[in-house]
Amino acid sequence: MTRRERLEDDRARVEVVVRLLIDNGTIEPVADADAQRWMDCDLCSFVENRFHERLDPEALTSEQRTAWSRRALAQDEHLMDPRRSDFAAAFWIMDRGVRAGTLALPMTTMGQRFLQAFSLYVFPARRSGGFAYRTLRAAYQASGTAGFAGIRVGTHWTWQAAVRRYLFRYGMWAWGFKRSIDFVWSSNLPPYTVAVGDRTARFAVDHGAHTIELISASHGGDLLVWNESPALSSRKLGDIVSFHARTTFAVALAVHGWPLLRAGDDLDKIAAYDAGGPDVLAYKIAIFEFLDRQSGFDVRSPRIPGLPYEAIARKLAD
Repeated sequence: MTRRERLEDDRARVEVVVRLLIDNGTIEPVADADAQRWMDCDLCSFVENRFHERLDPEALTSEQRTAWSRRALAQDEHLMDPRRSDFAAAFWIMDRGVRAGTLALPMTTMGQRFLQAFSLYVFPARRSGGFAYRTLRAAYQASGTAGFAGIRVGTHWTWQAAVRRYLFRYGMWAWGFKRSIDFVWSSNLPPYTVAVGDRTARFAVDHGAHTIELISASHGGDLLVWNESPALSSRKLGDIVSFHARTTFAVALAVHGWPLLRAGDDLDKIAAYDAGGPDVLAYKIAIFEFLDRQSGFDVRSPRIPGLPYEAIARKLAD
């Protein structure tokens, strides 16, 4: 198959997903006349997660739009304009014919295994109705029909409400943390259970009729004690489960303000990685927060004990 044929096949698979979601009433395409309103929803999402101020996108004034666009977006960020985008399509999330929020899907995944969803937003008045979850589940099911391995959605580490939602309420697996925390549902990843207390924590997965504990952890201060069970390396679970169990458990510990560094961890040796265990995540968290603070955002994420934030910030600033 040529590159052009692969691209056309990929586009066709995305179109299958979109058609299924439109046909079952989950989403509706955004018309050009409504593009600004859709972009206002995207902007309100940035404002809410970076400045903890909830705006009504249906009542946003032009003055507010201009002011918040300057404050809530980093220098290299911009809002996607549905009228001009060549890489993604914008949709309304629908509830029995009424708009409930927004979603964007790529026009092509460029050969990626997962279908990425982004710009997921629910109108404040319609929250607690499960619209975001049902939309993602519908997209996940449609992605499987189209031949994708699953669905991926990313969010920034400092957007703590979203991180907690994907991890604890939706049971999505943490896939990696290159520029954001990416979460997935995949047919190759089983349901998991994560329990984090004050001093002890555990991560387990469902395997048939049984639950298998893969990792346990404890701490008594600034250092993490991390214990992997023999089952983590078992062939019956597969490498994908083993690797992303470490990633997912690390994120779960981080949002609870646990230490992530173990005795002997060397941050200089893991700086280039975008997925892995708690030490990799620790370094990325320091980077994420440094960049957000540089942009003037109101960072309210948990402080990770023992993480040398200031030393990493100086290194990044040099």
